[in-house]
Amino acid sequence: MIPISVILSYNSHRDKINELGAARFAKDTGQTLHTFYSSDHFASPDEMNGKKKGKRHAEVKHNMDTIHPHLQEQLWALPHKDTNNHPGKLSLCVGLPVMIKANEATECNVTNGAEAVVVGWESSPLTKDKKMLEVVFVKLTASPTLIKLDGLPDNVVPIAAHNMKISCLMPNDHTLSIHRNQVPLIPNFAMTDFSSQGRTRPHNVIDLQNCRNHQSVYTCLSRGSTYQGTIIVQGFDHSKFMGGLTGWLRQ
Repeated sequence: MIPISVILSYNSHRDKINELGAARFAKDTGQTLHTFYSSDHFASPDEMNGKKKGKRHAEVKHNMDTIHPHLQEQLWALPHKDTNNHPGKLSLCVGLPVMIKANEATECNVTNGAEAVVVGWESSPLTKDKKMLEVVFVKLTASPTLIKLDGLPDNVVPIAAHNMKISCLMPNDHTLSIHRNQVPLIPNFAMTDFSSQGRTRPHNVIDLQNCRNHQSVYTCLSRGSTYQGTIIVQGFDHSKFMGGLTGWLRQ
């Protein structure tokens, strides 16, 4: 049985649950997690100069595109929430639940937010002791139509690595613009209430403790198709859905 992803509010909580869930899944299935790394380089000075500056985070500029090894280790170690959900480090094993984080092929239901499980991959050397992914083969678990691709089992699709420009939020609160070559996948043992929108789940595991408001509570609860299939994992703040609507929502 595929593990059920818990719906919660914070990306930081999602990342930690996904990390722990992947390790537990590998142990429970008698497998070893294989870790793959992204290939990164700095955005060019022209690209960085043309970028609009945000109000919150200062942008760090560089005159060369090569990333120092120490900084590269920091970039790989960043949680997925700080890299636009394009991981520097991705640990996989066969059967691992994953979520696709890019619109790869809408005609094949390979879209941002689609859920799947890993069935295999191809990789190549990145450094003498690290590998990078070329393609990951995944089986879609909630595809509305049957997908048949030549040479692959039903609903199995390839997710190729591709180059993308992302902004990384560093521990010092500065941002770095880099180009990252990686497969757009993350583990799927937890998802945010935002990512859960549009889904209907017969088994709906949710954490309401940190929901920001009653809309967030509603989003979490309404993903479930039955009362019997809804599991609330801990206590929650009843005031977020009692006491009347807020003024701005009433308007």
